[in-house]
Amino acid sequence: AALLSPRLPSRRDLAAMVGLGLLGVLPTLVWEVLSHGYDITALRTYLATPGRLDLDVLAMMPRAFGDALGTDSLGPGTLAARWQALGTAQGIAMTVLILAGTGYLAWRVVGRIAPIMPPAPMARRLRVWRGLLAAREDERWRVEAVLLLAIALPIVSMLSHRSSIYPHYLIVEYPGAFLAVGVLAEAAVKRARPTRLPAARGLVWAGMVALMLAGALDSLIYFGSIDGPGFHPGAGWGYSIAQTRMAGDRLTAISAHEGLRDVEVLAKLEGGRLDLARVLSVNEPRRTVLDPACLVLPAPGAPDMLVVTESDADPLSPALRSAPWAHLVGVIPMRGADPLRVYRVSAASLSAQGSPTLSPPIDYVGTAPLAVRLEGTQVMGGTITWWQVNGTVPSSGVYGPRRWLRVGAAMPCAPRAWQTGQTLLTWQPGDGGAVARVSTGLSGPLVTAWGPFRLLSFLPMPEQAQSLTPITVP
Repeated sequence: AALLSPRLPSRRDLAAMVGLGLLGVLPTLVWEVLSHGYDITALRTYLATPGRLDLDVLAMMPRAFGDALGTDSLGPGTLAARWQALGTAQGIAMTVLILAGTGYLAWRVVGRIAPIMPPAPMARRLRVWRGLLAAREDERWRVEAVLLLAIALPIVSMLSHRSSIYPHYLIVEYPGAFLAVGVLAEAAVKRARPTRLPAARGLVWAGMVALMLAGALDSLIYFGSIDGPGFHPGAGWGYSIAQTRMAGDRLTAISAHEGLRDVEVLAKLEGGRLDLARVLSVNEPRRTVLDPACLVLPAPGAPDMLVVTESDADPLSPALRSAPWAHLVGVIPMRGADPLRVYRVSAASLSAQGSPTLSPPIDYVGTAPLAVRLEGTQVMGGTITWWQVNGTVPSSGVYGPRRWLRVGAAMPCAPRAWQTGQTLLTWQPGDGGAVARVSTGLSGPLVTAWGPFRLLSFLPMPEQAQSLTPITVP
């Protein structure tokens, strides 16, 4: 920066830059201290892995500059998928122009520093240094040098990498890469012969307009295909914002109509389903998201609650459709996928359904404030295990740690709160047999204290798991 600036910064400027820089990285420094250098350790681990030198970043440039979202991410039957060749062609054309413009910039910047290189090494170094000092006085050269560095450095740095290259890594090239194309277009017009200047100018303008129209058309087709015919949320990016907001508003309306605030959303925490589950439960302390293989029913005497299923193929959906304690109160249509089904559920037990219960019952206990009693099992596309909850664990808020319960290798079941008398249903593949190991623990984001401040991290808190011991009730 000092070499490319028209003058060296003053001491006051340097002090201001250092002070503002330290202020900007202060949260990072605090985090590194409290996390015992988490990011430094992660970076050292990453750098210790063997890297590879290839041209993956160049292969990813057409996606970044023409088809960054990928028109196949909405489903194979969409209009965007049928017009995918348009985005691909535009991306390739833009990549060629950007690389050509970057090469032209490099020729201009380097050529201005040392147009004639003396044969002697020391003389060559002196000539380059003097050329750099002289070129620095030219404002256009400084602008082109900064533009060249902004474009070339990210690409060169990604030639050697230890992880896969993705299109969004090249966002740092915006808008410099497009400015390089403009510089190239300007040079093409200026170098045309005077007699051919109108034709050259018209050709360049036509090419630029065609590329811009192709990019605009590609974007229109893509966004027009969202929620359109053939759209499927599981193909890539999930549901649209409009769909998720509509679902959240409909669920709020159904909850108000039924007079119930406690809601359990059964959804896989992955891909677009994760985004939908978050929208349905965000900032709602009495809503919780559970794995589709887990369901917590209210205790006897407790108010009813709502249960939302996202897919008819989820393992507990058949049980909800046929259970006497579950009543369908709302259907929320979703584009390209099964509708969300909203059930009003009440307290239930296996014996109340007329199904045989386990005799004698088995309690799973430990030192944790949560224990369960095995009531029995049902075979319904797998094995549904019924448990009675013993122990009360109050809610710790939206971001607080949660007490979870896991049966075998299934995903842990972690509602916002546990209450004695609740019924827990878990599903596992297979047709019954011995009950696997049952364990419980705490999970949640790592929260550290720094004086009066509480710092919320994306890191999980250290796992505090323990197995529950089965005891046959006499």
